[in-house]
Amino acid sequence: GHVIDPKTPAPPASEKSLDDWAPYGDRLRFETAEFMFLNAEMSSGNIDRLCNLWAHSLHTDSDKAHHAPPFIDHKDLYDAIDATLLGDVPWESFKLKYDSECPAVVPPWMNQSYEFWFRPAYSLVADMLSHTDFEEEIDYVPYQDFLKDNEERHYENFLSGDWAW
Repeated sequence: GHVIDPKTPAPPASEKSLDDWAPYGDRLRFETAEFMFLNAEMSSGNIDRLCNLWAHSLHTDSDKAHHAPPFIDHKDLYDAIDATLLGDVPWESFKLKYDSECPAVVPPWMNQSYEFWFRPAYSLVADMLSHTDFEEEIDYVPYQDFLKDNEERHYENFLSGDWAW
């Protein structure tokens, strides 16, 4: 890396508009994706079923204009999620393959190559800490926390553990 003068001001934070729901398009699509994928952890089959029911509920005989649900199916949902930008830390990958002695009957996994994708933890943390969203939310100094009633040590936050000392 490069040495940065401590007096150098931080780069300006890029401000997103409050109505910028990219790549989802709008708040309903974002919150639907968040609910189905993150909160409910729906299977692809259940996502397809819900999208199909939603589509049918929006198209009635009295309403000739066809309205679409936020997502057509699980593939449409997954495509939106995959298009979501998550910081500036690039993905890295490596491949592994078993290369030791094999038994007489070789299980299929021993002959296959596996690809692992990851983002370096150090870079992710550095990227997270660079965002102003966390400005008032993180304690950067280790501390000890005690309960008021019995002065028992309370371990809850990242820097309240003994390892920080």
